[in-house]
Amino acid sequence: MFINLFNYCKIIFIGMLMGIANIIPGVSGGTIAVVTGVYDNLIESISQFLTASFKDKRKYSIFLLQIIFGAGISIILLSKLIDNAFKHYNYQILFFFIGLIIGSIPLLLKENKIILTISNYKKILSLLWFMIGLVIPMLLIFLPESNYDNNSMIYLSVSGFIAAAAMILPGLSGSLMFLILGTYKPIITAINDLNFILIFNVAIGGIFGLITLSRLINYCIKNFVQYSYCFIIGLMIGSCINIWPGIPQTNTLFLFVLLMISCLGIIVGMNLDRLK
Repeated sequence: MFINLFNYCKIIFIGMLMGIANIIPGVSGGTIAVVTGVYDNLIESISQFLTASFKDKRKYSIFLLQIIFGAGISIILLSKLIDNAFKHYNYQILFFFIGLIIGSIPLLLKENKIILTISNYKKILSLLWFMIGLVIPMLLIFLPESNYDNNSMIYLSVSGFIAAAAMILPGLSGSLMFLILGTYKPIITAINDLNFILIFNVAIGGIFGLITLSRLINYCIKNFVQYSYCFIIGLMIGSCINIWPGIPQTNTLFLFVLLMISCLGIIVGMNLDRLK
């Protein structure tokens, strides 16, 4: 009983971390799912839910409800706090997340997601998929934020579809997609003001986006795990470049603090397997 309760609380906590990550532009909830070891289960649960047996539907429902509940707590209760913290502690938060991502990468190698003793042909293909994943988040840097000011329900649903599809790919940020599409501010305002009509429209688009892309990702993970995780690690490292805030022009003490925060992130990332 206590073990089940601990597991439920653990998944809810991971959902909260994913919710926090998705609030911060440039940080990916999908990355948090990978580094905490729930990514495969998350993709399988979303992609197979509609076609699964009743027994599997029950299992998937419990898992997804825990993730949604945790993420919902973070997004609804903490969005204003995190938004203000991000404005005042931008460097500290981003340096911690960069350390967290870097520290978690060895876990994927440890779990045999990527095998290094393979043929040269497979090594070349693995490197190619890694490079593709590395480049995609970096290209988003050059996309300008949209000034489109039409907050129609259809447009918000479409932006929810695009952002949710990006959200489940590690290294791609749903919040960043909202920024590019010009809907980040109205959505954050709607969450803070509890505007459920607007939130519902975004959520409908998001659900379709999750289902659509999760099926493709699940197929790739099941059939091409080596190449899929090379692509995912590329996305994760590329996201570090994407969210890199630069070196602040400040005193040496502050730079030392940022270095220590990054090291803390690396240590946390290297020990995230304890959540599994």
